[in-house]
Amino acid sequence: MNKFIQNIRNKIQYRRDEKTHFIEEDLDCEVTDEIEKALWELKEGMDLPTEEVEKAEDRSNTARKDSIFFAVTQRIKNVTLESINKPEFRENFFTGVGQSTVNIATSPQLFKTETMSLLYNDDTYKRLELATTLDPQKADTARKRLIDGLQAQFNIASTTISGSAKSSFFKLTGLGEIEYDLERRIDTGQIRMDREVLPLVKGFASKHYNGNVTQMVADRARRLTTFERSQVENVGFKFNVAFQDYRKMTKNSNSLKFYIDNMKKLGVPTDQIESTLIRPVDADPSLSSGSLENPWQIVWSDETDADDKLFASIKKGQYYTDINGDVRIKN
Repeated sequence: MNKFIQNIRNKIQYRRDEKTHFIEEDLDCEVTDEIEKALWELKEGMDLPTEEVEKAEDRSNTARKDSIFFAVTQRIKNVTLESINKPEFRENFFTGVGQSTVNIATSPQLFKTETMSLLYNDDTYKRLELATTLDPQKADTARKRLIDGLQAQFNIASTTISGSAKSSFFKLTGLGEIEYDLERRIDTGQIRMDREVLPLVKGFASKHYNGNVTQMVADRARRLTTFERSQVENVGFKFNVAFQDYRKMTKNSNSLKFYIDNMKKLGVPTDQIESTLIRPVDADPSLSSGSLENPWQIVWSDETDADDKLFASIKKGQYYTDINGDVRIKN
């Protein structure tokens, strides 16, 4: 909490010489107890009028976006790379950074990337770089405030993604690695599946994906024939639904790259964060082809119906491994 409060104080440090600190807009918004307490701490330290603190507490997400838009367009963007050499223009730039980041850092809601990009872009960073050579102290404060707002939104995004991941049938097995939990899908899915699903999916994964169900799902089971896909989907397992689950997981993870890329540009080490991003699952080349040299490596089960369907997927004249691991040819 102390660090959070100090970050809030840093947001307006370079405006101590002004008599009044205006916080624009006063629409409805629910703030957390932590933000509310931090705002009161800020008031006591900076002698802000009570009504201004109340405005900050009551600000809606729409009002925050409007304030960010105003700060960026009327203050930051109005300062060119040439005019930033003048103290009054440079101060306008710092003020714009302060107004926009205080709205971002204290927001309990996640902003769209489009809104964040108004402030976090290369044009802002170029102005900041020039300002650093002219007024290092205030530029450093502005940089910290940019980082603070970025990290606050990153935390909200991460929390949101973590909540979404709880409903996924993919589980994290290591840094950046996921695995499809087929057993959980069968046991806890909303649509009840036939008991054949488990041996069939595993059987075809062994035939075409070296036994890797996750790779098969991520590849949308492209290697399966139409007949094989129908055998699986007729007992309740839909490859497209499983793939959409995978796509959602990877898409959510990729959405964090915006924050990471901008943290890098602001000088924040990101190696540890990047290592947690979900890496795409690529299907390895199949080791089986049905030939004598590379027979179908099929995992057989105790489910007679499932095994019959797996056996039916093998064409006459193709080689396969039987339940004992011996290579046989289908006659």
